[in-house]
Amino acid sequence: MNFIPEELRFLALIILIGVARVLLSIPMSVVMAVSTFFAASFLAAIFTHPVLTQLGLEPFWEGPVAVAIGFFGAYLAKHLSYLAENPAKIKGVVKEVIEVITIWRKK
Repeated sequence: MNFIPEELRFLALIILIGVARVLLSIPMSVVMAVSTFFAASFLAAIFTHPVLTQLGLEPFWEGPVAVAIGFFGAYLAKHLSYLAENPAKIKGVVKEVIEVITIWRKK
């Protein structure tokens, strides 16, 4: 597999996003750290270019968009694992999501 320099730069950025997210987090278990790293890296790798295309942004914005998406992915993984540990909280979260969707549809 031959990578062009832009792809290598993007791959390095994605890895750094995952590492930065783990290092900036409060101390966590190894499983949580690994899942946070992979969630941040995966979402940044998958969704950065579609977001750039959808918003009509230049390639210059690739880094900041990847960082934002990566940190969102880590946040999402953290909260999903928290909900998995506390199943009683899921009911409240589902009610809030339904409320947000109904408000959004009314607009």
